[in-house]
Amino acid sequence: MLNSPENDGSRADGVCADASVVAAEDGLIGYIRQHADLAERSGYAIPADWRYPSQYHLLLALGRRHTPAPAPRA
Repeated sequence: MLNSPENDGSRADGVCADASVVAAEDGLIGYIRQHADLAERSGYAIPADWRYPSQYHLLLALGRRHTPAPAPRA
């Protein structure tokens, strides 16, 4: 777990664990965008009552980035 009390958001080598979370999120967002593009090109009929063409479009429209926070002390 990145934000456990043991590492408290940092590592011994000086690299911030939060930076790796941001990089992972950027990769995931890129992956979701690729699938949204594929869904648009697929040619499938989308039901008229759907607000978004696919679950990927929904995630891109309504998804939020994770805000790292320290774990509560037990």
